[in-house]
Amino acid sequence: MRVSSGLFFGLALLSAPQVFAAAPMPPKPAEVMGLLKTHCISCHSTSKQKGGLSLETREAALHGGDQGASLVRQGS
Repeated sequence: MRVSSGLFFGLALLSAPQVFAAAPMPPKPAEVMGLLKTHCISCHSTSKQKGGLSLETREAALHGGDQGASLVRQGS
């Protein structure tokens, strides 16, 4: 069976938005801090460090906990 070039071209155009769509923007630091405060800080603060991990400061989060690094610097 032979597929016509017009049909192939039409299908390619229909799929183009998914292929060339812009990558989603990374979250803003304030959004990340809001999520951490809501879901993580109760167990990972300077006063209570479950697993040796504090997420209250960027430096502490990058340092990690008992099992090593919890975050990786962008570009590393």
